[in-house]
Amino acid sequence: MKAMTTMIKNLDYYLSLPYTIITKEINDETGHYYAGRVEELYDVKTVGDTIEELYENINEALKMAIEDILEDGETVPEPINDEYS
Repeated sequence: MKAMTTMIKNLDYYLSLPYTIITKEINDETGHYYAGRVEELYDVKTVGDTIEELYENINEALKMAIEDILEDGETVPEPINDEYS
């Protein structure tokens, strides 16, 4: 009899996945900054004065969003698979 292994999908599991992060450099009337979002999670978007700050902010926003989804007992979207056959 084979033992069935169940993977526990917790915060660490989701944070280890390669989510798609879209970034854009902005120069407008408010100044120069970077905007970013996580494609798979519509509400995860933020800005930063530098690209490094943007990635720090986006990773923090991603973590908070996943925590909220898990606490609500909802399904966390996983990264989009870009592999083609």
